[in-house]
Amino acid sequence: MRRFLIVAAAIFFFAGQAFGQPTGVPLNLEQMARLKFPAPPLSAAEQRVVRAAPDGTTAECSNLGGDVEPEKADGSPEAPGEKWPETRNVRADLIRWLLVDHEARKQVDPKGVWILGARITGHLDLSFTNALFPLVLAGCRLEQGLDLRYAKMPLLSLAGSWTGAIDADGLKLEGNLFLRSGFHAVGEVRLLGASVGGDLDATGGTFNNSNGDALMADRIEVRGNIFLRNDFNPFLRKDFHAEGQVRLLGATIGRDLDAKGGTFRNPKGNALYADGIEVGGNVFLQNGFSAEGEVSLPGAEIKGQLAVIDAWMDGLILDSAHVTGPFIWRDIHKDSDPRFPNKKWKPSLDLTDAKVGPLEDDEASWPEKGRLRLNGFVYDRIAAGPTDAKRRLRWLHLQPDECGYLPQPYEQLIAVLRQMGHEDQIAEVAIAKQEDLYEHGGLGWWGKRWKRFLYHAVRYGYEPWRAFGWMAALVIVGTLVFLLARLLPVPVLVPSDKEAYESDEKTEKAPPPHYYPKFNALVYSLDVIFPFDLGQKSHWRLSERQRGAVVYWIFEVWWLFQLVAGWALLLIAAGVLAGLIK
Repeated sequence: MRRFLIVAAAIFFFAGQAFGQPTGVPLNLEQMARLKFPAPPLSAAEQRVVRAAPDGTTAECSNLGGDVEPEKADGSPEAPGEKWPETRNVRADLIRWLLVDHEARKQVDPKGVWILGARITGHLDLSFTNALFPLVLAGCRLEQGLDLRYAKMPLLSLAGSWTGAIDADGLKLEGNLFLRSGFHAVGEVRLLGASVGGDLDATGGTFNNSNGDALMADRIEVRGNIFLRNDFNPFLRKDFHAEGQVRLLGATIGRDLDAKGGTFRNPKGNALYADGIEVGGNVFLQNGFSAEGEVSLPGAEIKGQLAVIDAWMDGLILDSAHVTGPFIWRDIHKDSDPRFPNKKWKPSLDLTDAKVGPLEDDEASWPEKGRLRLNGFVYDRIAAGPTDAKRRLRWLHLQPDECGYLPQPYEQLIAVLRQMGHEDQIAEVAIAKQEDLYEHGGLGWWGKRWKRFLYHAVRYGYEPWRAFGWMAALVIVGTLVFLLARLLPVPVLVPSDKEAYESDEKTEKAPPPHYYPKFNALVYSLDVIFPFDLGQKSHWRLSERQRGAVVYWIFEVWWLFQLVAGWALLLIAAGVLAGLIK
């Protein structure tokens, strides 16, 4: 028995020596890692990782040889010294082990695993894991991409790192997702149905997948902001660039969607595809924002403003979108963009059935003829931009001719001008609306003749004084015509009374009997037009003895014309005053 105890004590002693740890004392994280990954031995970078993790400090690996920038990790024939040596390698399995192994993660500080400037070898598979602490891979080179499907963790940062494709469908983060400051992905970055408790920050990031989706984040939920913008820091400037489609279909953003200065390129389709997106704050497409390919936001719900300022783009689609705040469309470039030197920009704007708050635009930013759609577009007021009818009508007429007659854009402009107090501009817009109806409204022959009559008579009801002017002209011309008819050698206008007529016929141009009303050409002309009797038309008539004569026919035609035209003008004037014609 004594010999057995001595042997057992010796075994435990040498085992403790072998592991470099006194008997009965738990292994530290580095010792556990050496046992878990015996071959090849831990690299210098891996040693720094397992030593830094328990303290919550950063494993600085960028000073282990080679260039600092991860894009140069493989070196080049011209600069072989830039290649990263194997001392900077960190196995992907080691990182996964730190996050998921029950015993290993007990020794990781709550601040998490922070690695700077390492080459991550192998495929980093963190799918369906539940990490208890943040993971930060800054300035690293991930050789085979990253799998984060349905993973959970407090925070994830790949700032400044280069990687292949990333599959993070269903990823749930309590805090931020950093894909910024020189982050570069070759292949699709997927965040379908992901949830981010803070910001999705891709400021200064590059997403390169020209044959498909550069960033696919349909139905993502981000409580904070989504930054797809340039980093404007003058010392560490990094530009956002997406080569391929950026998809945010049905995404929910708690605060802003900020793409200031960003470059989006997908010339064969949508550069930014965000149908049905919900944004609790603002959308910024400005400060040199550039999109080769359309920016598609149909059905979007934006609680703040939509600012498109100082931008180059092929087109913006806001079909059925709702912007609670201002819609700003200003300083839209049609000149060359240094990022696309051979590109000719002809921006289009589709506002069909969109509803926005105040509208701010400038004439120089309006699209070319046929590249603007306004049917159903509703805006509260024109906060900045032209408010005169002449220029706003030019704006309306930029819509495609094939759309035909569209009354709503005119009615919306009239309502806004009235609400803003520009009453003097309304008539011109309303008249232009009727002219558009005449030209493109599909009216028949009679409909077009009636429209022409209304136009010349009262400008479709918006210049009712014209009716009285025309009636005055009729009365004046009629006065001369009827005076001539009475003064002809053989009078055409004669008394209606038989006795007076016979007396008038016998005495030729002598006055009728003293009891008979005298002829007054002006009153007679008025009597022809007015529906009530002024005592002339009932006492004077066209002579029967002249029937068949050309002179009689001329006066009869004029009498009938003045009667019909006068009554029509009276009815139109009454209809205008009653509000029935407009």
